[in-house]
Amino acid sequence: MMWLKNPTVDQNFITSRKNVLNNEAIKIIDSYISKKQEQKAEVLTADLSANKETEKRRLRISNILWINSGDDETKNLFNNIADVVNKVNEEYFNYRLYALENLQYSVYYGDENGHYDWHIDGLHKDTSKYIRKVSFSIGLNDPSEYEGGELQFYPQHYYDTNDQYGIEANGGAKLLKNEAVFFNSVLVHRVSPVTKGVRKSLVGWVHGPEWI
Repeated sequence: MMWLKNPTVDQNFITSRKNVLNNEAIKIIDSYISKKQEQKAEVLTADLSANKETEKRRLRISNILWINSGDDETKNLFNNIADVVNKVNEEYFNYRLYALENLQYSVYYGDENGHYDWHIDGLHKDTSKYIRKVSFSIGLNDPSEYEGGELQFYPQHYYDTNDQYGIEANGGAKLLKNEAVFFNSVLVHRVSPVTKGVRKSLVGWVHGPEWI
């Protein structure tokens, strides 16, 4: 048997870009969420025991609001993000990507110890059998406004140490306001507990054909 070199072994799977949202997109987000009601985030789980809700809260405590791509008022926001995604993919990932999901506005409150424990995004399939290939998170407020709330990845060696995004030795970093972190959707990641203040972000996923 002769082992073939896997071309993805030496590839880095996380990158970041600053100032990703233009002024119009930011105004659209502010206007959209001001007219909607946040909801408690749900977690997909196979646990059918009596402790199901307890397990969900252990995994995730946050509020979310979905931003629909089909709304006329959000068209320019999605165009802005699609342009950035395409550019990042051409420069960095070079994946086959076809579609952008509805966006998720996520809020973590310090008085609730808001968090999202270790998980991956890439197992989700849409009705066309496409899978999540690239995930991203955009900071919507200044990291000085909260404590904790680090975006963390495991294992750490998937991170491009030559990139702008600074993951500390303990594996975590805060999103700057209007900074986006893009990563392969099969990476294990989490948002560490917010212990004070409020953390706000815009989360999204980009679909493509299954890995072959």
